[in-house]
Order: sequence, then C-alpha cells, then structure tokens
Amino acid sequence: MFRNLDLKKKAKSSRKALKSEEDSYLKLLKKAKKEGKDKSEINEIYWQMRSVNAPYEFDVKVAESRLLVAEAKHYSVLVPDYSDETKWESDFGYHYLTEKAQLELTNVIRKERRERVDHISKIGSIIIGLIGVLIGLISVIKT
Repeated sequence: MFRNLDLKKKAKSSRKALKSEEDSYLKLLKKAKKEGKDKSEINEIYWQMRSVNAPYEFDVKVAESRLLVAEAKHYSVLVPDYSDETKWESDFGYHYLTEKAQLELTNVIRKERRERVDHISKIGSIIIGLIGVLIGLISVIKT
C-alpha cells in the first residue's frame, strides 16, 4: 500500500517535471515564431526540447509502468512477462511497458476493480435488506 503511494508520487513528480520542461521550451518556440526566426532555428529549439525532455519522458514511462505492475499484482492480474518484447521495452537497464501494453493492462485492472466493487455492492445490498427485514420483524413482534 505505502509502496504504491511512493510510486504514485514518483509518477506524478516525473509528469510534473516533464510538463515544466515542455512548457519552457514551448514558450521559447512561440517566442521564436513570433520574432520571425527562420525554420532552421525553430527546428533547432524543437530538437533541443526533444533531447532535454527524453530523460523526463523515460522517467514517466518507468514510473507509470511500475505503478501499473504494482496495481496489477494487488488485483491478482497477470502481468506480461519481461521477455515479451511486444509488451516491454528496455533502456538503461530499466523495463517499461509499451503504450499498447499499458492500455491493455489498465483495462484489465479496471475490469477487475469493477468486478470487485460489484461483488461488494451485492453483499452490501443483501446485508441492508436483512437489516430491513429484522427491523420489520421487531416492529411486528412489539405490536
């Protein structure tokens, strides 16, 4: 539970850092276009942004993959094997899920979560119904 909290914080801080970097470069791009810079200068800023953002994007992918895997384990959902290259990518010794695999795993987790909530709702409805029946019986017995 607490580990998932750490993973959520890491994913959130990675996304925040990426957005911050993107925003600063987008301002530079907007300013360059406004000043009428030529296309090569604008492309240089764009590619500089891509190279600066790459580590942040990598951190986001790794953090979100770890969070999804932790959630999948919590819900006893099967996680793709690391050897499956269609589901996992690897850089710098870290594995992270492909976008398609993230989407698939997210959908399976949502389905499992929904099924658990439905099960709990059914049990809750039965318990509330029994309480209502008991209250009715007690009021009939008292009169």
